[in-house]
Amino acid sequence: MGSTHSYCVLIDLPDNRRMVIPCLELIRFYFGSSSPLLAKLFLPPLERDSLYSHATFDRRTALLKLNLAEGMFGRSAADIGRIYGCQRAWSAAAMVGASMLKASIAGKSIHPQSWFPFEGKSTLVAAGKWLTFGGRERSTFLVYNLRSCSHPLPFQSLFYEEALSSSMRRSAPRGAKTGVATPPRNSSRSEFPSKLSFVDQDASSSLAPQKLEVRTESRFPDLIPKNVCRVHTLEAKSQRERFATSGEPVSDAAVGEPGSSRRVRSVDVALFISGPQTALGDVPEFLDEVVDDVGLLREFLSIKLLTESQRDGWTTDITVLHDVDGVIDASLFIESEGGSRLRRASLFEVRHAGARVCAVVIEAKPPYVRLHPIADDEEASLWATLRNAAENFMKCTHDTKSESLYELVCQHFNVRSFEDTLRKVPMEDFHLQAEDQLLR
Repeated sequence: MGSTHSYCVLIDLPDNRRMVIPCLELIRFYFGSSSPLLAKLFLPPLERDSLYSHATFDRRTALLKLNLAEGMFGRSAADIGRIYGCQRAWSAAAMVGASMLKASIAGKSIHPQSWFPFEGKSTLVAAGKWLTFGGRERSTFLVYNLRSCSHPLPFQSLFYEEALSSSMRRSAPRGAKTGVATPPRNSSRSEFPSKLSFVDQDASSSLAPQKLEVRTESRFPDLIPKNVCRVHTLEAKSQRERFATSGEPVSDAAVGEPGSSRRVRSVDVALFISGPQTALGDVPEFLDEVVDDVGLLREFLSIKLLTESQRDGWTTDITVLHDVDGVIDASLFIESEGGSRLRRASLFEVRHAGARVCAVVIEAKPPYVRLHPIADDEEASLWATLRNAAENFMKCTHDTKSESLYELVCQHFNVRSFEDTLRKVPMEDFHLQAEDQLLR
């Protein structure tokens, strides 16, 4: 642009018109789902292991499994999934920091460059202003804000796992019994303190960090029908007691890595997609008894929630199955306010004494609860398990008699009840066993 010499992308439109999109707006729209992700892009060189520590992709099912790198938020999982699955997206992301470094070495003004993170056609929704060019009115559309992009992301479903920060790992002493970080019932989204103001300083390493979630509309319609779920370990809770506390309020905040002793609170920003979701942490009614069983079982074994989604924190839509004529089985739907919708389902990984099993809970009255084996190929197994559970659900005769998750787990591991086991094992030995489970 003439006023700043910053870089833009020029798109030819019909009737000899054109669209101009500043590169900074491209970066914000396609990679601005969280401040930690943006920080990695603007600090060259960009390394893949700074975004994810492990990734696998099943080409048959288009299922992507991501272990996010330390500091990466689940809100950025889809953006990171695009970077992993599309070379054009990786180049667009890496170009941001590389272009800034190149300008700095050359002694030029630093303006980041990037391009669209895909190739092909797409429908864009944008807000901006028509400008006059070459004496012709409304010939150039300058984009102020990109709103939506229809281009598909390179996966059909995404399971991701967030990394426990090194500071939290250090804060948990060996052998200490930790609480379970199950999403709280009927909790509302934490509001960002209105008295905090952002400053251009390094944040303190001794103050508890704050997470600010900014509500926004869905940027990518392609993601709406897809399953994007978090694999959540229901074990170690946040060790907030490790942070220094004081009765004196902290009024200043900063984005970025903490590293000072100033009274400046570290804040990470992430996008929260608006929509007809319940607040994260609200337990769906059909899961009430199951969550009670999880709360009891977690005292004796390790449990992971495999389907933490943005909709309600616990569930994903059941797999859509159809017959040879393409007709979807009606039993996969349930009546609700506003008409019928797909039933929801939750998957839990249960580990005990080195063995593991997947518990599937499908929305019904009473809920359909079954245990399924977990294959060695875990990434493919997750989706296959949900599909098998849906097939069995359609075949079963569902009545009011249903065993609880607690009963099924006790039967599977050949335990009369975990409370009885606890009473038979000396407490000192049990704590050693529990420690091994938590640290495994």
